[in-house]
Amino acid sequence: MMKQSIFILIILFSSVACNNVKTEKIAPAEVKAPVKEAELTTIKLTEKAVSRLGIESYTVEEKKLGGVFKTGGQMLATPGKSASIVSPLQGTLVLAGKQEPQPGREVKKGQILYRVVILPAEKDLVSVKQEVTSLASQLENAKRQAERTSQLLNDGAVSEKQNEQAKDNLAVAQQAYNDAKTRYSLLKNGSSGNVGNKATYAIEAPMDGIIQQVYVSSGQTITAGIPIIDIAAVAPLWVKVPIYSGDVSSLTLSQPATIQKLGNPLSGRAGSNSKISVKATIATSPVTKNGSSLTDVFYAIDNGDRAFLPGEKVNVFLPKETLEKNIAVPYSAVLYDYNGGEWVYVRTKPQTFVRTRINVSHVINQMAVITDGLKLGDKVVTLGAPELFGTEFNSGK
Repeated sequence: MMKQSIFILIILFSSVACNNVKTEKIAPAEVKAPVKEAELTTIKLTEKAVSRLGIESYTVEEKKLGGVFKTGGQMLATPGKSASIVSPLQGTLVLAGKQEPQPGREVKKGQILYRVVILPAEKDLVSVKQEVTSLASQLENAKRQAERTSQLLNDGAVSEKQNEQAKDNLAVAQQAYNDAKTRYSLLKNGSSGNVGNKATYAIEAPMDGIIQQVYVSSGQTITAGIPIIDIAAVAPLWVKVPIYSGDVSSLTLSQPATIQKLGNPLSGRAGSNSKISVKATIATSPVTKNGSSLTDVFYAIDNGDRAFLPGEKVNVFLPKETLEKNIAVPYSAVLYDYNGGEWVYVRTKPQTFVRTRINVSHVINQMAVITDGLKLGDKVVTLGAPELFGTEFNSGK
């Protein structure tokens, strides 16, 4: 009994001892000396460097700027600068180059896109088939006549000249039959991908431009009048902007609009002031269709750099009649990184500059309206910002 009591006491003591042991928690990760983003983007220059770079700054303030109405639009080829190619005849499409024409691919005027292997009308095929049958019968008669004349020559019933004439008639009949049969075969097998000596018609691009839509593919048999391909010139372009008719009176449509690409709006190198946005002038009078609540406004852009393409959807900023208070900075101060991020350099001390992330709502009269990232009184670098960007990333001259 004594031994049993001692054993129970030992177990109880062990349990109490285990409970008194504290388990140390181990963190899944440890970050030593964390650095804030602002500290990573701070540049300190010497007084001489500031002077050499010619850095100038602008004090952020509220400005009364014309309001902006943001909407969407679509790029269009200007009237007379697009073409829809249709097949002028019945036939089979054969690829002219190594690759199938694809939407978005650039083409040059006169470039052959397809060839059409011409197929005859059904009545022509029937007519040639009847001709082959008739000539086959004539060939059989010519063969029998030649065999009979040859036998009669052996019997001395006809002259050698008559025998030669029968052979000539057989040769003529054989050639006529072969020609007709070949002609019938070409007409009947016109769907073959091998052009060979078949009659073809070239489908050419009528202008320089890009392919907008392809309706067919090589090897396909087509009929006369079927659409083949749509092509549109790239420059200049129009922008179609549908606007609710009730909003038209609040807009200054006579003033240029700003057209901007969707998505990643970059062009050129990071650090440059390179958001793809262009000024567009009114192209024609607004059009309101009967029974519609929308008014279509058309703007024109030169598009000499081919930054935009026909059919592309874009952002459109239209000037409003009213003035609105906004925090704005000169657009020359805004920089873009490779991911489309918008930044400015803020002078926090005489020789200290901090790259600050901002959000640009729109640009009007070369002033960028800022919705986030800056406050009144901030001093933003307007001259020398790209040089600071190059200094920060060791990409300057």
